[in-house]
Amino acid sequence: MERSFFYDYQLSRNKSIGILSHSGPEKRNGLFTTILERMADEVVLGDGGYLIELERRMYVCGDYWVPEVVLDHPEVMEGLHKEFIRAGSEAIQGLTFWTTRNFLDEQAGRGGEVEQINRQAVRIAKSAAADSVYVAGTLAATTLMGSRDKAKALSGMEAEHQLRHVGEVLAEQVQWLAEKGVDFIVAETFDRIDEAEVAVAVVKETRLPVIATMSWREIDVTSTDGVTAGECAKRLKDAGADVVGFNCRQEPDNIVNVLREIRESVEGPLAVQPWGLRSPGTTGTEFRPSLLGKNEVDPDISEAIQISRSAWRDFASAAVDLEVSYIGACCGAGPSAIRGLSDGMGKPTWVTYEHK
Repeated sequence: MERSFFYDYQLSRNKSIGILSHSGPEKRNGLFTTILERMADEVVLGDGGYLIELERRMYVCGDYWVPEVVLDHPEVMEGLHKEFIRAGSEAIQGLTFWTTRNFLDEQAGRGGEVEQINRQAVRIAKSAAADSVYVAGTLAATTLMGSRDKAKALSGMEAEHQLRHVGEVLAEQVQWLAEKGVDFIVAETFDRIDEAEVAVAVVKETRLPVIATMSWREIDVTSTDGVTAGECAKRLKDAGADVVGFNCRQEPDNIVNVLREIRESVEGPLAVQPWGLRSPGTTGTEFRPSLLGKNEVDPDISEAIQISRSAWRDFASAAVDLEVSYIGACCGAGPSAIRGLSDGMGKPTWVTYEHK
């Protein structure tokens, strides 16, 4: 296989970036096993989507989707983490999605608070977890690679130059997440494989386990840089990802087909986190809610096409049949979605009901 750009990029950075390195598994959360050891033994249930859920509660602005709630209302953030845990989550993600310096600065003028928001997000998640569930840090596509329109996407030397900037932006974020003691990193919602490879390379310098997942709409068929889901999975594995898969932008029924393609292409643990909204064609609506730009999510529309708890239950069963090791949900999926997944996976939850 032709060597991808990220290999040269990684070699050039290993001696200069100074990222905190973990020498091996540690018992940081009282769970006795690392997340990878746990997944080797049983399917792990993740959490759901935070931004839409918090927008519905009036703590995130739907115009630009910046998780300022981490700094401005930490008690609300911790409360939502606890709701996911109560619904059955065995691993939660600190809300460090879209908390890179460039995104915070461009969207909210808060780039100067980038270190504070990343560190606080992990602190809040660890407080909610109380050593009972795993805590992950989250990396996401940086918005530095240009348009998601394939005709306008960066390529060639322009893309290679920008990827170096991506690596620098993600490296400082990973440094803070590692220093705060996350159990693993989820690098998610990447629509370009080259950017996802850089994210994995940065995380691997810490020796933390990394789950890496791609994301695009079902009508797009491939990544923005023209790579299929199966080939993306192979390249992410080659880059060093411990777990590969797909998240967001497709509803559970559609994402099962993507999972089948990935499973045919790679062996080993897979991860999946569908978004919690029905796509057009299944609801008779022409709208397609998206988190990919300003004003593209209308809460009224998203609430009208919410995935039901029973659908999540059915999806969990299908994912387990495909030997997926990490199952969660993404944008638009709240605690009730996790309860549905938990039921479908046969997991115990905090809440049970006795019918008389």
